[in-house]
Amino acid sequence: MVRVGVPRLLTTTWAERDTIQARLHALAAASSALDLRLARVLAWLRVQDLAPLGYPGWLSFTREHVGWGEAWIRSLIRLVRSGLGQILRAASEGRISLTVAVTAPSTCAPEAQAQWLAAAEAGAQPARPRRPSGASSTVAPGEADSLAIWHARHRVRLLEGLPVTDREADNRMLAWWRTGQPEDLVARALAPAPPPRSAPGDSAPEWEFADPADVLVGRWRTPSDVEGAMALLAGVQAARRGRAIELGRLYERVVRGGLHRSWGFRDVESFCQATMGLSARSLQRHRELGRTLRRLPALAHARLSLQRVAVIGRVAVEHDVERWVAVAGRTPVAELERAVEQVEAGADPGALLEAYEQVMAATTQTVGLAAVQAPVPPRPTDRVHPDLPEAARWLLAIQLPPQRGFGRVKERDRFVCANPECRRRALRNHAHHLRFPRHLRRAGVDDTLENGACVCPSCHLRLIHAGHARVERGVVDGVGPALIWTFPGRVVTVGGA
Repeated sequence: MVRVGVPRLLTTTWAERDTIQARLHALAAASSALDLRLARVLAWLRVQDLAPLGYPGWLSFTREHVGWGEAWIRSLIRLVRSGLGQILRAASEGRISLTVAVTAPSTCAPEAQAQWLAAAEAGAQPARPRRPSGASSTVAPGEADSLAIWHARHRVRLLEGLPVTDREADNRMLAWWRTGQPEDLVARALAPAPPPRSAPGDSAPEWEFADPADVLVGRWRTPSDVEGAMALLAGVQAARRGRAIELGRLYERVVRGGLHRSWGFRDVESFCQATMGLSARSLQRHRELGRTLRRLPALAHARLSLQRVAVIGRVAVEHDVERWVAVAGRTPVAELERAVEQVEAGADPGALLEAYEQVMAATTQTVGLAAVQAPVPPRPTDRVHPDLPEAARWLLAIQLPPQRGFGRVKERDRFVCANPECRRRALRNHAHHLRFPRHLRRAGVDDTLENGACVCPSCHLRLIHAGHARVERGVVDGVGPALIWTFPGRVVTVGGA
């Protein structure tokens, strides 16, 4: 039986422990154990077909349920599958950090594991070398160059079909410009994407040592079906949420009270490294979480994932936090992130919340807004590689194939997948007929743009045509035109479509 509530270890207040320092150490030790337990669940799910759940692929599923980056998920899954018992035990007990553990060799004899672990515990593991930037200096682009770079980054994401970061987009842009083969670039963007690779090997091997996560979320048992795995996932995420909220609060108390100095530490960073062994990035996330919860206490009581709490914490204020909580509980993560980006770019949060509330009042299901897919206005660009402005202008000068006939649906939708849980933007996306007669020769297909929606190949072929999802255009009372997506166990109404 999976315990889906927050374990007592993670809910007792700091005053019930001997000291805040001991409590922080206990919470930090629980962190790695819970993250590894989550990775074991994901390792099992990684080799399952998630289309029957209504997700077109692994990325959309993890974005909705986990919130980790794809690279970090791959690293942790590789670690839990590795069979490196000594290293896994040390990581789960908090003796080495997960960021160090994932650098261990994939295969390693017990004697070699002991040597590697001794070096890691002593802090002797070499840091990963950083890739050279390719330039000894950077430049601050002017207004015209900054606008060109902004548009070129969106062009990169369109050609790649991936939500790459600005830095990744800049690196790819420079590489393409240096290669100078625009024909190959466009041809590759239009080519069908390769089918998703199945992960080989044991999806979730048993461990020969006692897992510290057992006392937090119950003993590990390999799931027998996807439903059981999702229950495990919910239990681990509830525990992680409780741990992170308390850790963020205590960390904020240490910072505000300067308690680290009374314990003999020169600064907060050295205290956290010695007491909790957390990376600077993790500390920053917990600090921001603590500040957000102190500023908006209503978020601590909301039954939202940490990912949703962090997203709405970027824009919510005291007078509208309850409205944001309501929206966050009724929107997909991709939709919520996009809405917050709109507010950060200058959109009126009151008007946006009213639009969501209007759709929410018309249905009891999950909701979305077509309007949040409008391009976010450009922001000033930071210092960049000296060659980037020229590379951006070169990329924008490449002519993309014009869309003709029914294919203009994709251009109308800015090549963005209409699935609110996907929203992939790619040149290879498909134009889907919302109404499609069974007997094409007897009844012609309606090729008007109103009968179309842009969808990515995965949503089109693996969900809609496989019978795992249905999309139709309708009119919702009080909302007007809407796209209604029906998935297994859930319905998403997208207003203004």
